[in-house]
Amino acid sequence: MTRRFILAAGETLVLTGLVATAGCGDGTVEERLLPVGAPVAEVEAPASAASSVALVSEGTACVADSYFVRIHCLHRDGRPAEVWGRKGEGPGEFAGIQAVVRGPQGSVAVVDGNLRRVTTFQPTGERVSETRLPSLFTPKGPMSAVLDGHYMHMDGLASVDFRQVQIQAATGETAWERTFPRDLAEPGCHDGAANDGLEVRGSTAGTATPAGGVVFTACDGQLVLFPDRDGDSTVAVRRPAYADELPNQRDVDGFVDVRRGSFMGDATDADVEAYRQEAKEWSLLSPKVDDSGRLWVLTSRDRDEFSYFELYVGAEAEYAGTVRVRGRVENFDVLGDALAVATTRRPTAAAERIDQRAVAWYDIAGLPS
Repeated sequence: MTRRFILAAGETLVLTGLVATAGCGDGTVEERLLPVGAPVAEVEAPASAASSVALVSEGTACVADSYFVRIHCLHRDGRPAEVWGRKGEGPGEFAGIQAVVRGPQGSVAVVDGNLRRVTTFQPTGERVSETRLPSLFTPKGPMSAVLDGHYMHMDGLASVDFRQVQIQAATGETAWERTFPRDLAEPGCHDGAANDGLEVRGSTAGTATPAGGVVFTACDGQLVLFPDRDGDSTVAVRRPAYADELPNQRDVDGFVDVRRGSFMGDATDADVEAYRQEAKEWSLLSPKVDDSGRLWVLTSRDRDEFSYFELYVGAEAEYAGTVRVRGRVENFDVLGDALAVATTRRPTAAAERIDQRAVAWYDIAGLPS
């Protein structure tokens, strides 16, 4: 397989195969493809605007059906899915399913942005608990005694910031809160502008680490790690074989679909051509930390035939290798020896307009920890 990346104006790099070396600044890291085979199971999933998937056990993954306002808990062993939930504002009902995450003791936690609450359920649908959330809250990890995430704080129209927050699951009270800078005072391979700091790609998307830090995605394919979430010191982590990659046709089709009917209006030919020439950023998903403390970063690389995760281990996020899976990954979760990915494929019939979704399981028992 051959991939073409744009490094700078007039300069290209062709990577053949799955191992390459390239650098950003003075860092050069060899990419290592880790041995993950074909999916051990794949189950059809409902169409949904909420892409999240939550592994409540290694064999059961719960996803949202935002259009019919319910939850599907799917099983990789072929058992029929549990399907439950309905639209409403009462206990156990949903006004707008924003995300699902793993809850305590094999439960699933459903975040309802419209009702500003998170409700935990057994995978069979029995309601367990309910907690109030800040307005415009987005979860960034499983729910245990606390729930990590961020929310948007507005002080009039002129002042908007995004605050990392940790919520007490039992009470909804704030256990910790901080606003992080969008432009950090770390040198990095930037675009040569006068402000040569390391731009955080939407500092809304920080992920809590097991050691008490927070990690963000940043410009030029880097990660920014705050080892101490209350401190100001940072560690910049280089991605392996980083190079800018232009959108493929499927990315372009997705851009056109998103613009169709949006408040911005349909994409013009000029809009589409500008999008084609602009290098992809990170995946919009935040990095995720699994129960072994490993950091999983979904990249924007390819995402037509395959999707790629970069795996980092240790307190300073040392690169351990790259995991390649089939299809276009929209979201994922990791638990024990199971990686579950929610994928979409383009409709095969002209009358179909909604991408077809599925959840695929991979055995990751052999990966470094």
